[in-house]
Amino acid sequence: MGRTLRLFFVLFMGILSGWSQNDECANAIELTPANTCNAVSGSFNGATRTSPQPACASSASQDVWYRFTATQATMSITVAPASGLNVAFDVLDGSCTGISVACIGQFGVGSTEFYFNNNFVVGNTYFVRVLNASTGLATNSFTICVQNYPTPANDECANAVTLTPTLTCNATSGTFSGSSRSTTAPTCASSASQDVWYRFVATDPTMSVTVVPNGNVNVAFDVLDGSCTGTSVACIGQFGVGSTEFYFNNNFVVGNTYFVRVLNASIGLATNSFTICVQNYPTPANNTCANALVLTPAETCVATSATFAGSTLNGGVPNCAPNAGQDLWFQFTATAPTMSVSVGPNTNLNVAFEIYAESCTGTLVACQNQSGTSVAEFYVNTNFVVGTTYFVRVLNTAAALTTLNFVICV
Repeated sequence: MGRTLRLFFVLFMGILSGWSQNDECANAIELTPANTCNAVSGSFNGATRTSPQPACASSASQDVWYRFTATQATMSITVAPASGLNVAFDVLDGSCTGISVACIGQFGVGSTEFYFNNNFVVGNTYFVRVLNASTGLATNSFTICVQNYPTPANDECANAVTLTPTLTCNATSGTFSGSSRSTTAPTCASSASQDVWYRFVATDPTMSVTVVPNGNVNVAFDVLDGSCTGTSVACIGQFGVGSTEFYFNNNFVVGNTYFVRVLNASIGLATNSFTICVQNYPTPANNTCANALVLTPAETCVATSATFAGSTLNGGVPNCAPNAGQDLWFQFTATAPTMSVSVGPNTNLNVAFEIYAESCTGTLVACQNQSGTSVAEFYVNTNFVVGTTYFVRVLNTAAALTTLNFVICV
């Protein structure tokens, strides 16, 4: 009877003093990781301090213990205190005295403490020692949660998501949440901490890749030819946090597979999303002289529309446009000795043109480039030979590719 009374007395006094169930690591409360922060309430009421004190809370007076099993490589731990309480926590791998993965306590009284990393080993048990970082004892409460971030399927190149090139930017959504970095960071994103992978088959020589970030994340991307470790066609990362990154060129090989490694270019991990698209620009039929588009001379300027979108440079660089990067070909048959050729560009486009007599490599009649950006180029003469075919090579005078259009008339 006396023993029963003594046991009752101990339990009664424990309740009165607010004895903490998980005051010792041996009684650590099991937490279940979730995709969202499912907060579990805790308290320092009646808690003591287990030795030794961790580096991040050298003045700690109390601690309580939790444990969880890692379900993903990327996980977070959040401890949110009640007002007036300074919390810290130590994360130990494998046991109560295991290696400290992280010791978190930096924001002070009343502030939430947070740890987020992708260094967890799936299946390992981790112990979390939550501390009252102050010298004075406290009875305050707090909440704790463990959140997991599932690894994206395309975290590795072997599972790269296939993109389908289209004539417009059909955006595909992606995320860095749960991702890690596969290999050494590329030169355009030397501090990158995460990447995810995509792939596409080139349908045209001229194509573009666009990555648009969501929020304050700094994106970059590397385009690799043929395989996950192929030659880098382009490494794009120049505009900084929150900015769209874009690559546009006519150096793609039709039928080749290209891999796109999208990177979080910052040192810190991110859970931000982004969109990516691959756009193709079909090669115009008159990109080569052999398919020169036939123009019909008229007594007024009857405009024919054309675009440089998808075009390349065919033939040598002309003297009047030494930096030209694209051209298109036209032809007409002279109907009078006096004739004119006029090319009117779109805004921000600087055009030039050559006129050849009788063939694509015939006698050069004119190389016209005088008017500058956004202004029409015009050639008129009285020495055209009636019945002779003339070839007109219209050029984008800039080295940078364009998709702008223009009109031409004879």
